[in-house]
Amino acid sequence: MRKRKNEVEHDEFLTKFIEMTNWLDKAACENNLHVRDAIREMNSYQEEIKMNQEGIEELEQQVAENESELQKHDEFMKKRENELETAKMELESAKRKVNTLERSLSEAKKFHNNLETEKNDIQLLIEKQKKFGERLSRIVLLHKSSEKIKRKINNYQLGIMVVNICDNNGYIKDVVKPDIIVKPEEAVNFFMRVPYNFEEKYSEKEKESILAYCSLVMNVVSHMDDYSRIKLLYCNEDIAKILKMNGVGA
Repeated sequence: MRKRKNEVEHDEFLTKFIEMTNWLDKAACENNLHVRDAIREMNSYQEEIKMNQEGIEELEQQVAENESELQKHDEFMKKRENELETAKMELESAKRKVNTLERSLSEAKKFHNNLETEKNDIQLLIEKQKKFGERLSRIVLLHKSSEKIKRKINNYQLGIMVVNICDNNGYIKDVVKPDIIVKPEEAVNFFMRVPYNFEEKYSEKEKESILAYCSLVMNVVSHMDDYSRIKLLYCNEDIAKILKMNGVGA
């Protein structure tokens, strides 16, 4: 039995509706899959975002800590810079002080050296004055034979030159110019032992000169406590013998 036209159209519409519904259901299922995938992907992104946010927060905390450390180090560096500047100023001051002290020390050394030189010069002068004083206080007994040792006479020229009148002639009289001239007859006359053949060896004038000189020496020695002040100047071996024979060192 043939269906009516309206029934056929209805069946066709119903078939198409069912197909459309199936297609929609299939599309919905496919869309649901895409949505779930998108949701999972979004969740994954959210996890990454959360992790990134946590990482950012950690980095921000590190930055804050670093800024705190930087601030401390800035303060430390400023303190050290101030200390360095102070140390530099103290160093410059110390250098100036060292330079001043070095100059002062150099001047002090020069002054010390000058004083040392002056002291040495004074000591030399004192020694010379002492020697001069010793020579002035020395009694030099001259015999005519000392003309042979003129250099020695010159060395004792500052002493008190004493000579017998019988020897005061020639070089002694003209150059030495004795301070004291003694007359033998006015001195104490000592008995003197003389060497063997003394009488035959010399003339009367020579014997008189030698014996007068030995008498002069013995007279002076007998009145002196400090023999070091007496200097005998002669150049005759028999004078030395006579003095020794009569107890006077030559």
